[in-house]
Amino acid sequence: MISRDNDMDSSGDIPVGVSNSTLPGEISSRAYGVSGNGDVVVGESDSSTGQRAFRWTANDRMQSLGTLAGGKDSVAFGVNGNGDVVVGESYSSTGRRAFRWTANGGMQNLGTLAGGISSYARGVSGNGDVVVGESDSSTGHRAFRWTASDGMQNLGPLEGWIGSAAYGVNGNGDVVVGESNTSSSTSINRRASRWTIQDLGTLPPSPRASSTSGG
Repeated sequence: MISRDNDMDSSGDIPVGVSNSTLPGEISSRAYGVSGNGDVVVGESDSSTGQRAFRWTANDRMQSLGTLAGGKDSVAFGVNGNGDVVVGESYSSTGRRAFRWTANGGMQNLGTLAGGISSYARGVSGNGDVVVGESDSSTGHRAFRWTASDGMQNLGPLEGWIGSAAYGVNGNGDVVVGESNTSSSTSINRRASRWTIQDLGTLPPSPRASSTSGG
């Protein structure tokens, strides 16, 4: 049996969207992500003033997440496990940018890789700490992994390939998946790609660097 939490048409059996499925004054909407517990849905809703990223719950219904400063449009593509971190893209006064949204912090601009002018976020780890997506850079389009401590890191493509993009990340943020790609005048070739992040720690203190007294 399929249970639908949505509005029906007059016949009672055709779903027409999530309950109250557009923002006020808007005419269409799309959902792209759902939290691990299933309680939070994210996506975009269209309006006369542009696209808006939204976050939906059964209690609060559809809420606009707004845009970055100076922007007109935004889209939410991913949400973390308990639904309190949303990621996506928004146009801003400086172009398209990946964002990370929280209720307390609002929409945060994640910037671009060095030399880039645009970026978008597609996935977020279960705890909300790691964001992945794509940014252009001085060396082409690249998959990225972002954390608050390290900022946006270039994951690069497979060896011998030209570009890459990241679309998903595991619960704790140490495995990223997406594609590596190459293009010609007639076609684009792609390969599924998996990146792993390893913390190699640090070397033990060198005896030569230790503090000694005398001699």
